[in-house]
Amino acid sequence: MSSPGEKPIGLIHHNNVCITLKSLMSVMQQPKLRISLAICLPCGCAGAFLKYYQNYISPGSMSGAITDNAAFEALNFLVLYLATFRIQAAYRKFWDGCDHAYGIVGDLCDAGADLIAFCRNTKGTPQEVENFQQLIIRLLSLLNAAIFAELESGADRPDDFDPDTQEIPNAYTFDLIDIQGIDEASLEFLLAEPNKVEVVFQWVQFAVMEACNKRLVAVPGPLVSVAMKDLNSAMNHFHEAQKITEVPFPFPFMLALQLLLVSHWFLTPVVTSDWTGYALWTFVFCNACTFTLWFVTGVTLELDMPFQHTANSIDVRYLQKLLNHRLLALTTTFKMATPHLSNAADMNLSRTSQESMEGINAAQTRSTKRSSIVGMQSEAGARRKSRISVNAGHRSRTSAESDESDARHSECQPNVGVSAWLVKSKSRNWSAVWWTSA
Repeated sequence: MSSPGEKPIGLIHHNNVCITLKSLMSVMQQPKLRISLAICLPCGCAGAFLKYYQNYISPGSMSGAITDNAAFEALNFLVLYLATFRIQAAYRKFWDGCDHAYGIVGDLCDAGADLIAFCRNTKGTPQEVENFQQLIIRLLSLLNAAIFAELESGADRPDDFDPDTQEIPNAYTFDLIDIQGIDEASLEFLLAEPNKVEVVFQWVQFAVMEACNKRLVAVPGPLVSVAMKDLNSAMNHFHEAQKITEVPFPFPFMLALQLLLVSHWFLTPVVTSDWTGYALWTFVFCNACTFTLWFVTGVTLELDMPFQHTANSIDVRYLQKLLNHRLLALTTTFKMATPHLSNAADMNLSRTSQESMEGINAAQTRSTKRSSIVGMQSEAGARRKSRISVNAGHRSRTSAESDESDARHSECQPNVGVSAWLVKSKSRNWSAVWWTSA
């Protein structure tokens, strides 16, 4: 696991051509590549030295030590069979983890959208509605980060976390939506609770029930259950993802694969030395045989842990930022008026959007041609002055409307961008990571 301040390499996005300088540099940064090279290079050196010994020091020594390659081929078959089985299991875990990660973010966003929309035309005061919405988006952002932190820790998650002696999960450094906006007593309770996901999830349900009792939600109970269903779906994704992180690959299969890889490493120099009469080619064959197996097996270990911050894991930090931006967009949209039909709407629905644009462009073209044909120079000058004044007024109105929109947006946007996983300092301010208190 990388340190909290370390930026993960992330998955390499590619089109059809993968062999590019950028992709090769990204692969070179992967730790598993360096480990695989450290394993295969001694094997290649051993094969080259053995061939050199046979050619120049003791000619004919150990020549024909293995007269039949059938045993080596059987070993290769077993290694490839178990490696393929291991790769398939890890690949399935990786894509299941992708499904659950995006399902968690999507369900939490849908739940927030439902709860905020249900406050439209409510009987509560505007201040009460605003407080409820602001609390919901903070709790959903906190819940998402807590879920990813627990998935990252997996089965190694301790009940009592000590940041001085244990490694800090990267998810504790994710950006949250103004965590300081939540009361300090609740944060104190959350610090001491090992089951943080369940606590925050319960807080969200408490907030929804209190809003229903205060008539802040303007829909009947069965419709509120739609939002609760989205919340429960996010938790179901979380529990399904826990199986990926907490249930390891069967130990006997992994032990057998490692023993076969080690046996293959020792036998490869002896076998490949009879394939060629040159030490250089023996070095190449040994490296090719061992590097491929060890590198692919090493990558599967990262695919097997999709929520860890490795070179081949899911970018959950991006998903956290994505959820934050979506939640903030929900609060901004709530303060705007509902879209309505314009006077140019075609009530018969016989006009497509492309036809509408063609009609607008044709009208503009006809207007331009008429203005270029008509009248005298003085009238053209008057029209230019008129257009300048109209455009200036339009720009001023557009600027004023843009400023007003920015002001509305800034009013409902809490502070984002501060990694606020709650470490309590001596000045009783909440900042940085949240699992311990001073």
